[in-house]
Amino acid sequence: MSRFMDPWALTRELSVRDTIRVYTRTAGAYTNTTRETSMTKQPLDPWAMYLAWENTYQYLVFDIDNHTNNPAQADKDAARLQELLDTHGIEYVLCSSSANGGYHIWIALLDSISAQLARDIALAARRVYPSVDPTCMLNPATGCVRPPLSPHWKKGASRILTGDLNALLEPTASEQQILDLLDSLNSLSQALPANTTGEDKPAGQHVDQHGLPFIPGTLRPLSPAAISALNAPVSPTTDTSARLYQITLAAVRAHWTYSQYTDYIDTHEQLPGLIHAFTRNNHDTRIPRDNKGANSMRSVIARMWRKAYTTITNGNTQFTGSDSEFLHRSQTTTHTIENLVAWNMTRHLTGTGQATDQRVLNTLSLFALQAHRLTIQADSRRIALTCGISRQAASTSLKRLMSQGLISLTRKAEGRLAHTYTIHTMKNSTNTRLTVSQCENLDTSEYAPTPATLSTIRQSLLTMLTSWLQITSHDACTYKGVGIRQGNQLATQHLEKPLPASYLDQLAIKHACVGTTATREATYTLERALWAWWNQELTYLTSPAATQTGRRTTHPTDSASMLTLRRYPRTSGHSPDHGTAKQLLIAAAA
Repeated sequence: MSRFMDPWALTRELSVRDTIRVYTRTAGAYTNTTRETSMTKQPLDPWAMYLAWENTYQYLVFDIDNHTNNPAQADKDAARLQELLDTHGIEYVLCSSSANGGYHIWIALLDSISAQLARDIALAARRVYPSVDPTCMLNPATGCVRPPLSPHWKKGASRILTGDLNALLEPTASEQQILDLLDSLNSLSQALPANTTGEDKPAGQHVDQHGLPFIPGTLRPLSPAAISALNAPVSPTTDTSARLYQITLAAVRAHWTYSQYTDYIDTHEQLPGLIHAFTRNNHDTRIPRDNKGANSMRSVIARMWRKAYTTITNGNTQFTGSDSEFLHRSQTTTHTIENLVAWNMTRHLTGTGQATDQRVLNTLSLFALQAHRLTIQADSRRIALTCGISRQAASTSLKRLMSQGLISLTRKAEGRLAHTYTIHTMKNSTNTRLTVSQCENLDTSEYAPTPATLSTIRQSLLTMLTSWLQITSHDACTYKGVGIRQGNQLATQHLEKPLPASYLDQLAIKHACVGTTATREATYTLERALWAWWNQELTYLTSPAATQTGRRTTHPTDSASMLTLRRYPRTSGHSPDHGTAKQLLIAAAA
């Protein structure tokens, strides 16, 4: 057993943040509500610890509840889940979470994992083990659990039943083990009966994995009115419930599912229009919502979602899955990119600059097709790695393309957001088609194309651009290899008959350029990490003084993901020390 037997000392050692959530009292009695509190001293009341930081999870906790007064089910689910973890060699700590028979199964992660992966694990476990409450792993901003040994808000304290605390203090669970665990959970879920809830859905109604209905059709963005409602300031007299309901109606109309809507809410907590999702009114002040129960965010959204769905579909026949707005946008994008690529692939190249522009334009075209829109975010590093040039070359090429009027800078980069570019319809287009001629029996009318036609044209373009860029981004086609223009020619000549990878590998060996793209990728990954760390520091420095609780200094054993949670290095003059920060990231990645 670990030396950390004091619950507060253990919490301080495990916590990924400088704050915890402390349970509150009403009329002298504890309630299942919490408030965020600094960890400067041990609280007098029971507390819970965050599992994630900056949208990545450091811990996974399977919260096995006994809310249905069925301890046999909770015991069964805990035992079966332990067997599955043992099968995958995942170390864990099993705690009795409360006096009524619940459990917490704690896993500390060697590699922090994305919020989406944690969410997938939680929902998959819920489908297989009915007593698992997935809430703590669904929202990285607020998801928290009482740590081992800590007191319960009702009575008693968490007790360790199985496992060693060193499994949490010295993590061993890798991301690959978690991915393998998810595969197993999904396999177990698929083997279950189709309907395990005992509820029959109405005839013709489509439901998501939570059993909540949605309108089938092509997913589209929220309407301008909903975007305005999201961003409009909230005053003390604002009906925040009505505001949120207006946004929910828009999400249902846009063919979103409940899961997609809650994912959006999780990642846009800062928007004023969503304040009702995260807080509730309490005597003219707003307090955080419960993590569980009828007043939790997900319960409130689920009730609104059902009401909005019923309101929209009750006797309304217009929601049949058609989406003329999306088809028009996709049509415009597909035709614009088709003409642009046709010109770009057939024009005469007179030098390296034009060849570089050809690569960058094809890369932007690919991004636009993938997004079904002509306005896209794209940073120079991502463009460079996609088409096989350097970041500097990509940046210079983007400026040339803007000067030629082929693209425009719609929005400058801000913080971690990249530049936003808009691709323009070509003037004096020859209307050349590279892809339509390959598709038989297609209605290619520019004014009334069928969805199937659009899909076929778009897919043909996607396949061609992907194949072309896979060749140009190979080491053999970099400036150290055969050269930019010659690499483009090589890719164009082999569109219909792809080059074998072995040929390109041998070509790279011949020109002694093996590893060029890998070196670039490593460099750009380091630069992104350094930029993210510095932006995290700026966010902290510009936050209200009352919320700044101080952060720990870096430690030699910190991982690259953990470093961005630490204090940014400073020189003796208290200026940011970017050189030291870079060396720390390099050492952590080694």
